[in-house]
Amino acid sequence: MGSDDSAERPEGSPEQRQAKIDYNAWKRLIKNLPQSNDIGTMERLWSGAVTILNGDDRDWKQMLPRDLDDDQYFGRDHIQTLLSMKANTHGHSTFITIARPFLLVITHQALLNCLSIDTAVGGLYNFISGSNGSRAIPFFQLLSSSLEQTLKSETPGPEAILETTLVAMLRALLELVRREQRAAFHDDLPGLINSVENLVGVAGIDEHSVALQVLHNSIEELRGVVGRANGLLQQDGGPQVDGVSTTVVTSTYPRDIAIPRDRHDNDKADITEIQILPTEDEIRSNHTEFLPSTDRDQPHFLADQASRHLDTHFRLLRHDVLGEMSEAIGGMMVALEDDPTFVHNPKLNLGNIRAYVNLQAHIRYVSFERRRGLEVQISFLQPSSIRKKSPSEKRRWWEETKRLEEGILLVFLFLDDAKPSLLFLTVSQKCTDASKDFGLSSKTHLATITAKLATRSQSDLEKLIRLSSSNIRGILVEFPGVLPATFVPILESIQNMQRLSRLPFRQWILPDRVATYNDRSKAFDVPPPLYTRSSGFTFSLQPILKNPSDEYFIDPRFPPDDINAIDELERRTTLDRGQCQALAAALTREFAFIQGPPGTGKSYLGVRLMEVLLACKKKADLGPVVVVCYTNHALDQFLEHLIEVGIEKIVRIGGQGKSSTLEGKNLRVVSKDQSKTKFESYSVAMAIKAQEVQEKRIKKILGVLHGSQKRRDWANIKAYLLSMYPLIHRQFVRSDEDGFTTIGGEPFDNWARGQLAEPSDGTSIEPIERLLAQATADVYSVSAHDRKQLVAHWVENIRDEKSNDLFDEVEAADRSQQQTINVYDEVDRRVLQTADVIGVTTSGLAKRIAVLQHVRCKVVICEEAGEVMEPHMLSALLPYVEHFIQIGDHQQLRPQINNYNLSLESQQGLLYQLDRSQFERLSIGEQGRPKFPVAQLNVQRRMRPQISTLIRETLYSRLLDHDSIKYLPDVVGMRKNVFWLDHDNLEEGTREDQQQRSQSNLWEVDMTHALVRHVLRQGIYSSTDIAVLTPYTGQLQKLRAKMRNDFEIVLSERDQETLMKEEFHTEEATSEAAQMSGQLNAGMKPLERKKMSELLRIATVDNFQGEEAKVVILSLVRSNKERKVGFLKTTNRINVLLSRAQHGMYLIGNTDTYSNIPMWAQVHNMLQATDSKGDVNSHAIVALPIAAIGANQDAIPRACIKSSHAHNPVSEFMTPAVTTHAGTPALGLVLGAIRRTPTTSPLSNTCRVPRSAAEGSEPAIIPVPDLVTTGKSAVLVNHFARFVALTLNVLCSVTNPAHHVSRTAHGPANTKGIVVCHRKDARVDLLEMKTYSEIDLDETPIVVLGCGHFFTAETLDGHVGMTEVYVQDGYGEFTRVRDVSSTIAQSVPRCPDCQCPVRQHCAKRFNRVVNKAVIDEMSKRFLVKGQADLRDVERQVADLGLDFDNSRQDMVQALRQATTHHTGQLDPAFAANITHQLKERHAKAEKLEKVIRSFLNKAADKHQPAQKLHDATVNAMRRMFVDQMMTDSNVADCIPPIARDRRITLGGRVAQLQAESITINDRLSISQVLRSTTAGTSIRLSGGAPERQVKPFFDSCKNFIDDCGTESLPKLGVEASLYYAGTARSYESYCRAINLDVKHALEQTESAKELLEKAKDQCARGFQNADALRKAVEESIKLLGREWYEEVSANEVAAVKKAMVSGAGGIATHSGHWYNCANGHPFAIGECGMPMERARCPECGAPVGGQSHQAVEGVTRARNMED
Repeated sequence: MGSDDSAERPEGSPEQRQAKIDYNAWKRLIKNLPQSNDIGTMERLWSGAVTILNGDDRDWKQMLPRDLDDDQYFGRDHIQTLLSMKANTHGHSTFITIARPFLLVITHQALLNCLSIDTAVGGLYNFISGSNGSRAIPFFQLLSSSLEQTLKSETPGPEAILETTLVAMLRALLELVRREQRAAFHDDLPGLINSVENLVGVAGIDEHSVALQVLHNSIEELRGVVGRANGLLQQDGGPQVDGVSTTVVTSTYPRDIAIPRDRHDNDKADITEIQILPTEDEIRSNHTEFLPSTDRDQPHFLADQASRHLDTHFRLLRHDVLGEMSEAIGGMMVALEDDPTFVHNPKLNLGNIRAYVNLQAHIRYVSFERRRGLEVQISFLQPSSIRKKSPSEKRRWWEETKRLEEGILLVFLFLDDAKPSLLFLTVSQKCTDASKDFGLSSKTHLATITAKLATRSQSDLEKLIRLSSSNIRGILVEFPGVLPATFVPILESIQNMQRLSRLPFRQWILPDRVATYNDRSKAFDVPPPLYTRSSGFTFSLQPILKNPSDEYFIDPRFPPDDINAIDELERRTTLDRGQCQALAAALTREFAFIQGPPGTGKSYLGVRLMEVLLACKKKADLGPVVVVCYTNHALDQFLEHLIEVGIEKIVRIGGQGKSSTLEGKNLRVVSKDQSKTKFESYSVAMAIKAQEVQEKRIKKILGVLHGSQKRRDWANIKAYLLSMYPLIHRQFVRSDEDGFTTIGGEPFDNWARGQLAEPSDGTSIEPIERLLAQATADVYSVSAHDRKQLVAHWVENIRDEKSNDLFDEVEAADRSQQQTINVYDEVDRRVLQTADVIGVTTSGLAKRIAVLQHVRCKVVICEEAGEVMEPHMLSALLPYVEHFIQIGDHQQLRPQINNYNLSLESQQGLLYQLDRSQFERLSIGEQGRPKFPVAQLNVQRRMRPQISTLIRETLYSRLLDHDSIKYLPDVVGMRKNVFWLDHDNLEEGTREDQQQRSQSNLWEVDMTHALVRHVLRQGIYSSTDIAVLTPYTGQLQKLRAKMRNDFEIVLSERDQETLMKEEFHTEEATSEAAQMSGQLNAGMKPLERKKMSELLRIATVDNFQGEEAKVVILSLVRSNKERKVGFLKTTNRINVLLSRAQHGMYLIGNTDTYSNIPMWAQVHNMLQATDSKGDVNSHAIVALPIAAIGANQDAIPRACIKSSHAHNPVSEFMTPAVTTHAGTPALGLVLGAIRRTPTTSPLSNTCRVPRSAAEGSEPAIIPVPDLVTTGKSAVLVNHFARFVALTLNVLCSVTNPAHHVSRTAHGPANTKGIVVCHRKDARVDLLEMKTYSEIDLDETPIVVLGCGHFFTAETLDGHVGMTEVYVQDGYGEFTRVRDVSSTIAQSVPRCPDCQCPVRQHCAKRFNRVVNKAVIDEMSKRFLVKGQADLRDVERQVADLGLDFDNSRQDMVQALRQATTHHTGQLDPAFAANITHQLKERHAKAEKLEKVIRSFLNKAADKHQPAQKLHDATVNAMRRMFVDQMMTDSNVADCIPPIARDRRITLGGRVAQLQAESITINDRLSISQVLRSTTAGTSIRLSGGAPERQVKPFFDSCKNFIDDCGTESLPKLGVEASLYYAGTARSYESYCRAINLDVKHALEQTESAKELLEKAKDQCARGFQNADALRKAVEESIKLLGREWYEEVSANEVAAVKKAMVSGAGGIATHSGHWYNCANGHPFAIGECGMPMERARCPECGAPVGGQSHQAVEGVTRARNMED
């Protein structure tokens, strides 16, 4: 593709052809040299360029800067001509007229934001600048003086032109100093800025205009750049003003100003010159690193507050990430220097840094591949713990560990000439495949990892090459917590902000000091966003109003605390008052803070705010709104909420999300559908071609390097000798001048081995120059010892020379690769630019910041702002931002940092406070400076009042409880909803010998486990309703290990990473592997995991912010004599810990340890005051005592039964309960029982039966001399039991578990419900009306329902309808399952007494009946809902057809009239109007198509309840018959297919065909008119040529008609035939009119005739509207018989449509009753509700109805449609 490739571009639409003509016309201007004083050409050149850049053709936009910068043309000459112009006295206005479009071109967003042409744009700016700005600055000076002269003249010109010229001029200057930094040092630049500032002052620009604010901001940035360039240092401290600190007290003692300078080679005063990764000299330095304080009252060498702020946070963030690592590496380098053997067995304490040391490491190989770049394979000893494992075990270990993950930082330490040295690398590929040569599990004792250099230093590359060619062994240290990709972009972004002196909103981020204490409390007067300051701008709140038809506006200039406006907002929306105030503040402040205490609806407000912003997106030209969150979970949750309210144009950046809803909205997925421009495709192709050439060169160089180092022979050295020492080379050539040829080996090889050499003592070392001179004269005179010296010298020179060549080639390859990356980044940028919302995490923002900085987005919303470090927040201030909103809570978790010494929690860290977010810093305020105004939400909807009180009384005094949470249900099975279980069991000691330094408490692990099981056994909560929280990962791991046999444990990604960081995975994997191995070796089947329920969430406090659970159990862990609390001493963590629960919260911890913390003491006192604190012996926590509640696993209950009568006198319990034989073994059942005396007596006359806790493996024996009644509870422990008791008359909830255990079973028992007492006179037989005392249990079994009532089996069998699902023989026995596919259950069976539904698994006898009733109920609802949705879809289709019919006639008539003009050409405005109308029609059709597709997806077979049941059955059988599947995998074949009701689905499909028919006919008619007139050349039909849609439509119709035949739905098939026929006629007319594929059209017409004949026969079946449809068919047949040129009248079309009107998909509305025909289709009968006449099924025509209230054969009542 050459520069003149435009001539070869394929012809496209008329617009594209015109764009090509315009571009070629413009391009001809730069193909010729500029002529002096040719003003006309200059105007056409730059005005034409502006027109091209403002156009829609992306190809030409990208070609323009490339052609301007191309040496083949004279673009630079034209630029030079303009820049060197001189304006005379009367030529100022002319100069401005030419300069203005030039400035608009070089500052156009199409150039500056397009990443794929950034190189060409950079070349243009380089030329414009000249040396140090020598070409650009004089040009801008001339322009400034010309503008000044114009303003002084009598006719200064339009104000708009002046504004745009000034704005473009300043933007060009900013871009110039950004790209050409030397221009900032130009001596005349300060004066130029002053001149422009004066111009702005006298130009008379409206002080409220956006342009004026833009000009002031640009001037301020330019002054900052110039100030930096001049190296301004602080000479005088700021004014000393009294102030009061609200945070920490810092030293006010005056200190000397420290200036970082020359302590090592990376010690720079200017952060833009600091290398991000530490240098070797920096690591070796003994000087303390320069770390400035964040306290702005402390001295600093920079006077400018913004520069100081950026400098401080750059240095602190860099130290936080790399400081401890540098110290660890420095210590190792010192040890290595002192003891060289240290490299083989290092014994060094690395401090708190998480690092792994790999021994005997060496550079194995250096390679290059075009796609991957330069890589190195590093081998090292396998970790000692896995060296003896098999290859498969090694592979599994490496796959499961987080070690050596891609992207982490590696440090290779080695001795270089007895001096320690290092290389920084990053892991580029983790290969665990044992079959690969370079893998982690390939070798027995060696592991190999693939890495890349982390720096682009030539010296580092030379080190790498030298190491690869030697056998030097070193130490490979990996730092799993250090990933350059997550912090390098942030630090580079801050460097760029410093370089450009750019800090948006600096007046709010860095508020000035105030003079008095009273002034300090004054709120900021924050103006509205820049985009809202244009006259008349308002925010429409219509999207969030209760009444969608209502309108309400907010003027951004009004104060956000206007009481009347807030009252009105609260009245009209669903927001509470706090949310209304926050919304108003967010919309009316360009820099806004919203604080949301726990449960106050921050996300809900964020969604409402987003709806309002997007409503004004087009009006304000907002671009996409960027949403930044700290965690993936919070981001996914917020974006899903946006989708729920209809915001679909969302792009999510990053691949760590877990939401299936957002999978199709990931940038990676969306970008795949975005095409590249031709220029971009060409650029990628050229870059790949260049890389292929560079790859060959690099591989050749590497071959020489590897060969010359490993084999110092003639083949590898001759080229070097020929080039550098030709005289020496000549002496090694085989053939001499006389023609003699040396035989045998190569002469050089023989010479190098010392053959025919003079003897030497080998002790003296000759200077290399003398040896080279001697060799030049006679190479064979050199001694054997000196020959080795010579060869080594030559090899070293080869290495140096080739290493230099290699660096150059790798740099070139990197540039080519970057060119490709830029193209794909530009594709991503275009996708992002078209979005409504961009979602990204803070780490994702860091990784893609280069792309995001080129996206024009004016609004950034940061969620979880209190958790975001200030350096990350600074990087979120994207270049185009005008509105920055932070939503968070600084009283919850702070940002997580690595270095404790930089945090607020450490004494040393008070100077730095890196873990203090910008949100917290400004919300609380700094010493002597005002607080930033914060809108606080104050109504919480999460916690019950007993929980919210704990944080309201300690932190949030204004927090209110919403009415909805005041009546939350009590936690079942617990006496208290909030309780602190106190204990004094000491914590475990920390494990300093390993990486784990976390805390744990085994007693709390056991107690937490028991409590979770107890709560679950109540049967009310599922495990997903419960969360177990703890502050420590050590406890997290032990809780997971304890509970994993009962639950499927769920950990967040961040908790998993933390466990991996602290090496908990190692011991876990080892123990699991050992356990499994032992079982297999003993011939045992491995234990299967038991699950009480599906999932249980266990988390650390730090990783649970923003989440909630109904019941939260907290293990506080710390319990020690020193009363050390650890993590939970900060109010932030305590706040999060106490605010996660909704219904109930239970703390397990030592109150004595925690009460020395003020907030914990307050919490403890509040709980104690409400009797919500106790120890394990008080039993106040649970409703009933749990047997052997002590932390003994064998005695932890499997079930606990709560008695509603536990508080009543025992006299009410005097009913016989359990009769046992004395001494009967009752292993597993533990009864708390009271022996009953022969006569009824008060409590004092009763005595307790001894209770056994069944703690051992021996049978528990409960001797019972008399009848007893359960007095408190019965619990099952996890043991086998053969026999328990004869249950004669016992509480039902005791009966179930007793029977369960007596069947030699163990495990969970059904104990749901409240125990009630039953009398002997209870009626249990509803057939013979017998009571319980009259029943012989041996003859008539009793069935107990889940509600507690019980009846005879015969009674319930008849009541629930067992015969509907089972076949019964003559003796009343059930013999087999009945076929129920054609019947529908009337309702779910209910208890005869209380009418509670009979639930599955409570009475397993009736499971099949209950399951069928449930699935039938779901099917009924599915069908009824589907009918309503289908009616709505059909209505929308009908509306579309009517709309198209009405508007098409006017459009066609207008087109024909317009083209009858004598010129035959359309007016451009008319053509544009028609094009707009066509686009609107296309959009309407597409919108309806999406609606229909959505409906069809919801109504698809896979979503039908019966199909879901079928699929679940198949899956269950597959799991059950795993062994069988090994030979026969088609388990589904043995399960009969389920009957599906497809009327809704097919009804939707016929509506889809109707919509397609309407659209195609409309497009055919309009396209026929366009092609038959000249309008077709200037008007393009949206969606492409209509003939492309015809064939798929015909195929769909035929398939649908076949399906209707299969499903016995002839009515829908007839309708489809009519749509087919109508489209076939339109298609034939269209094809004949334009002479296009007439043969194919005729074939479709014939097919339509055949289909209509069949449809006519089908109408004889007598379904609903059959007569009317038959008439429509006959009319269609007539129409098809006409000649193609005969137009169909509107009346004829209306006749067909009228005949086709059939109600809502054929499913008529009714007011009587529903029946099913013989084919299963429901139909309705009138008011009477009984059949009185014979008729036909409205769907299939089968006989229905009847006479005299008697239905015909095959018709059944469809009661399910009436319930």
